[in-house]
Amino acid sequence: PSSIPEPDYRESEAFEEGALKESIEIITRTRGRAFVLFTSFRMLDRFYERLVTALPGMSLFRQGDKPRHRLLEDFKRSENGVLLGTNTFWQGIDVPGRALECVIITKLPFKVPDDPLTEARIETLRTRGKNPFIHYQVPQATVMFRQGFGRLIRTKRDYGLIAILDRRVKTRGYGKIFLNSLPKCRETSLLADIENFFTRFQTREEIVTPKPYSVAENEENILPRISIHVDSHRKEPAKEMKIKMEGGIQYKKFLLAIGIIH
Repeated sequence: PSSIPEPDYRESEAFEEGALKESIEIITRTRGRAFVLFTSFRMLDRFYERLVTALPGMSLFRQGDKPRHRLLEDFKRSENGVLLGTNTFWQGIDVPGRALECVIITKLPFKVPDDPLTEARIETLRTRGKNPFIHYQVPQATVMFRQGFGRLIRTKRDYGLIAILDRRVKTRGYGKIFLNSLPKCRETSLLADIENFFTRFQTREEIVTPKPYSVAENEENILPRISIHVDSHRKEPAKEMKIKMEGGIQYKKFLLAIGIIH
């Protein structure tokens, strides 16, 4: 969101406060059913303490409070769960269906430069005359970013919202690399669009027939091949629609929120 400063060390508190407020606005509209993904435990803990008060009646789950499999089981059973997690929840998590309809990415997942392994790889690239940020940190973060998005795409019936609270995807040149790594989605900056989107799909009043989106097959591809079979529930006599999408997804079923405007 343009109202939130970039998450650098000079504006860290202002960024976290703004990101927290936007998260509350979004989760209220999705009625929970959300993952909030972080890059540090410090920020996760600060959010958790505030969200417990700000979201009464919702079930909050925090990484570290229980073993990961127990957290996921409890989250799946809840009707309005909000799970806060760091690195291990960006990937390898399977929550199909309505239990998970929203993923909030608080910050782009760059590795901390002083991590020993990251530091060694950065130094190696520098000795070879290459820019470590462009040749290592951005590609590595982009893969993790796509994996975070992939938490929302588990079955052919899934739909949902990806909210990116890090404005660098719009203000920095490398932001296009992150956005271009995702399948095509409807994009919005309006909270009203989020409300309308969930009302439409939760009530099954409208099904949008998309064009197929081709996804290259390679070892980093996290987007599944699917054949989609849906029923139309308009006011007209019900009719069956079959959509076969080779190597693609039904991208109209996903909404990408960037730059939220109240």
